[in-house]
Amino acid sequence: MSVGNGIPGLRGTDHIGFTVPDLDEAHAFLVDVLGCDEIYRLGAKRSSDDDWMLTHLGVHPRTVISEIRFYRLGHGANFEVFLYEPADGQNPQPRNSDIGGFHIALYVDDLDVAVEYLRSKGVDVMGNPTASKQSAEGQRWIYFRSPWGLQFELVSFPAGKGIRKKLVRTPALASGIPATMRTEKDARRMSHGATGAAIADSLRERILAGAYVPGERLRPDEIAEEHGASRLPVREALRTLEAEGLIDLVANTGAWISRITMAECEEMYQMRERLEPLLLRMNVPHITSALGDDLEALARSMEQSTDVERFLQLDRDFHLSSLKAIETPVLGPTVMNLWNRTQHYRRAATRLFYLEEDRSVHHDHHLIVNAIRNGDADEAEQVLARHIRRSRLELSRHPEVFG
Repeated sequence: MSVGNGIPGLRGTDHIGFTVPDLDEAHAFLVDVLGCDEIYRLGAKRSSDDDWMLTHLGVHPRTVISEIRFYRLGHGANFEVFLYEPADGQNPQPRNSDIGGFHIALYVDDLDVAVEYLRSKGVDVMGNPTASKQSAEGQRWIYFRSPWGLQFELVSFPAGKGIRKKLVRTPALASGIPATMRTEKDARRMSHGATGAAIADSLRERILAGAYVPGERLRPDEIAEEHGASRLPVREALRTLEAEGLIDLVANTGAWISRITMAECEEMYQMRERLEPLLLRMNVPHITSALGDDLEALARSMEQSTDVERFLQLDRDFHLSSLKAIETPVLGPTVMNLWNRTQHYRRAATRLFYLEEDRSVHHDHHLIVNAIRNGDADEAEQVLARHIRRSRLELSRHPEVFG
């Protein structure tokens, strides 16, 4: 988080947005060549009788956004990719020398291997790698073009840059800043608390993604070594994850990924059936039309998805986004804890759902969105309760998932 001068609470870059002439062409390049994961899609946005598009986006009032797609690439910023129908014509792609010209730089471990890969894919690679000098000594870079002309850059400096002599080495956090590129100012910001929070973020993401199985042991010394940190911030991270219900800590013994019995899962789902619909009911009057659009897009993306892990992420985004329109200091954290503690078993239930091709879950999602759009808190509450109950009953028919 930023301190001193600057935007209060600033943490860094969230996403990079750019416009393309053909979304399918862009999708093929971003996914098949760069290796992005598509996250979700949003439908058309138009303003037929006011200046919303001009005021908020700086484009002609009658311009239409045909579709927006979001992509994630590695550990960097997300991409927000637009397809417009401009009402006043299309300007050419700006050059780097034009005002507004820009490029997107991607860090790779081995520049030569990456360049060879791009060329094998028929990508327009611009020349050969260039070695930087002076403060950037140790870095090599090269530009390449997307099919629509946007310039990307590959950079690599595995041994650090020349400027490292003026910098201090700080732990390799999940902040996206290479350790060799952190200044003394960066280092002062990264207290043990910040380091612990970054480690907790990294572990949480992996736990929820299924990288660990229930009952698996976490070794603090290995975590500390992986993150280039001392044991103190690791202990802080583990305490955070314990409070969230993701791990179990045993004094003087160690940490394990939380494991629950079938009876405990049944009880937690019974709690969710009662508490989560209440939380949704409280949120419905405060959910904006924009958030409603996001929820509808997530529901459509889930229905179209054929990948279990992507569905799980979209499903989590859908439900938790609908529960955060207002802050609830007790109910919100309680529901989140229940989500976290049952995540592994929800994954097992979802795999069964995919195998059995049960489409009722998608029907529920659309009913919830419609109820929210209509401001019908009663309907939204009832549909969500049935939705959670269905998951609970499905889990009860499969005791094998509790090992």
